[in-house]
Amino acid sequence: MASPLRALGVDNPVLAAPMAGGPSTPALVVAAAGAGSLGFLAGGYRTADALAEQISEVRSHGVAFGVNLFAPNLLPVDPRDFRRYAAAIAPDARAFGIDTGTADIVEDDDHWTDKIDLLLAAPVPVVSFTFAVPEPAVVASLRAAGTLVVQTVTSPRGGPPGR
Repeated sequence: MASPLRALGVDNPVLAAPMAGGPSTPALVVAAAGAGSLGFLAGGYRTADALAEQISEVRSHGVAFGVNLFAPNLLPVDPRDFRRYAAAIAPDARAFGIDTGTADIVEDDDHWTDKIDLLLAAPVPVVSFTFAVPEPAVVASLRAAGTLVVQTVTSPRGGPPGR
C-alpha cells in the first residue's frame, strides 16, 4: 500500500509532532521538510489568527506541512467523574498550592469553529486531530477541500461509541 505522504514529497516516515504550547514552530516544520519529513503546526491553545500567521510563515517556504487541532469533546464532562478525579489528584495538587476541591469544570472548544473555517478557506496539505474524532461533516469538508485528514489514536479502545 502506497503512503499518501509520498504524494506530499515525504520520504522520511519520522514526522515532527505537533507540540502545543510553543515547541512546534514554523522553523521546526520547515526543518522537518528539509529532512524529507513532514512537520505539524500545533493549533491547540492558539487562536485562529495566531494559527493563520504560522501557516502563512510555513507557506512562504513552499513546503508540505500539517496542522493539528484539538477536536472538541462531544460528550460533556460528568460532574461525578470530575470530582472523583479532582479528589484523586488532590495530594499532588496541594504540593503546588492548588485546591482541586474548589475547581470548576471548564468546557472549552479551543476556538474550534474559527480554526475549521480557516482551514476550509485556505486549505493546508494535512490536518490531524487529537483528543476526539471530529464530526463526519468536518472530515468530509476538509477532504473536499483537498486536505489529507488523519487522526491521532491514543488507546486501542478508541473514541466515543458510534464513532
